[in-house]
Amino acid sequence: MREGRRTSVKRTAVVCVAVTLAGSACSAIVGVGDITFTDAGRDAMSAGRDSMTFGDGGTADTEKMKDGHSSAADTGLEASTADTSGDGAQDANGCKGSFVSDSNNCGACGYACVNGRTCVSSLCTPAWQPIATTGAPAARSRHAAVGFSGNYVTFGGALTPTGARAGLATGGSYDPTSDTWSTLPDLNQARCAHSAVSSGASIYTFGGLSDCSNGFDVGPGLEVFDGTAWTANTTPGAPVLRYDFPAAWTGTQMFVFGGGGSGFSTTPTGALFNPAGPEWTEADCPLTGCAFSTNLALFVDGNFVRVWGGFAYDLTQQTWSPWTLPANTPTSEFAQTYADDGRRIFFLNSTTGSCSQSIEILIYDRNSSSWLATDTSTAPAGLVSTAPAAWVGSELIAWSGDCGSGPSTTGGRYQPPAPL
Repeated sequence: MREGRRTSVKRTAVVCVAVTLAGSACSAIVGVGDITFTDAGRDAMSAGRDSMTFGDGGTADTEKMKDGHSSAADTGLEASTADTSGDGAQDANGCKGSFVSDSNNCGACGYACVNGRTCVSSLCTPAWQPIATTGAPAARSRHAAVGFSGNYVTFGGALTPTGARAGLATGGSYDPTSDTWSTLPDLNQARCAHSAVSSGASIYTFGGLSDCSNGFDVGPGLEVFDGTAWTANTTPGAPVLRYDFPAAWTGTQMFVFGGGGSGFSTTPTGALFNPAGPEWTEADCPLTGCAFSTNLALFVDGNFVRVWGGFAYDLTQQTWSPWTLPANTPTSEFAQTYADDGRRIFFLNSTTGSCSQSIEILIYDRNSSSWLATDTSTAPAGLVSTAPAAWVGSELIAWSGDCGSGPSTTGGRYQPPAPL
């Protein structure tokens, strides 16, 4: 996957624009928070739709994006008369100075650099920062992560790369504001290779394996976390249990699709869980080719859930149809290591093989339905491309994962260029 608009660049400068992120309904494996704006009263980004990855702001409503793996696109950015001369003149949007070096307006009016970054050539620098390891859970692989109440929340997984790999019930919550970890209450059912989404008020996790070395050990069902404890949900009509599958928050429901069934098979089945019911609704795909291999990513785009394998589910009509992939879409299937800020989707991509500690960020923009320039900024040493990612506040956060030699203890947080 090295063609077309996916040409690697070293974070090039962006043009002057005005940020106007409108409030449209939107939505993981895994969370979305608000992009940080300096002007009080700027519109918060809209309701979280997910993946893998998932919370924000400490509120329990759904008026802000909570879950970084999908959402309806916002209205984009409008042309600006911003001053780029650096002479301190105020532009029509109330911004002063140059977007080239102003950390409060870096690359765009109101796009603020966070966590001590400075604005260099219209980019918040450094793009990647390491996160604390003190107090973190035991390093693991095949865990899930979401953004929830302003934190990166991760749970489940397995400790060892080979042999018996019992699922874990433990987890942790990382606060990016204080750069500290706290312990998460245990799941009722230990699991690995599961998926999770955040509605903003709750975290929902479904599926996985009780033992990651045994593809027949499918068993864990739906659990819900309200910020205090996990509760098992036994609503009738749940889909076939599965592992290594994508999930998304649509704004009102959890959507699950595909993945591996018992005995290493693949399944074209899907379902939506509506917590207001509560009820499950079938969303099986009848089209040829829907039974993908595991770990295929998907995202919510308006009224559609789009699967990177080339299919789309209409949430209103409850029907499947083919989807023509955008130009220069990678030919390989996307694993669930990605986060979504509501407009752009950020994939942790290995630059050497299927898994490595050499990471680049592939960026897909809903507004233009196109791939943007790949970000090759240097990630923290030891961060692996299989680390579950989630969008929290203004950053993608990822932690732990395994490339075959044992789980990494490394985590990192990434702030992208201002959206254009």
